[in-house]
Amino acid sequence: MDESSSNLGLILISLTAVFAVGAVLILAFPQIATSIVTYLKSQLPV
Repeated sequence: MDESSSNLGLILISLTAVFAVGAVLILAFPQIATSIVTYLKSQLPV
């Protein structure tokens, strides 16, 4: 019983960590994409 509940806890912790990382990537992606586009535009001869 104890071993299975601790395994469940580890699974929940790892799922939470994966979800948190995914959420951060999704939230940060527009800013990252915008900065990349801005950089590429600044490199192009206008």
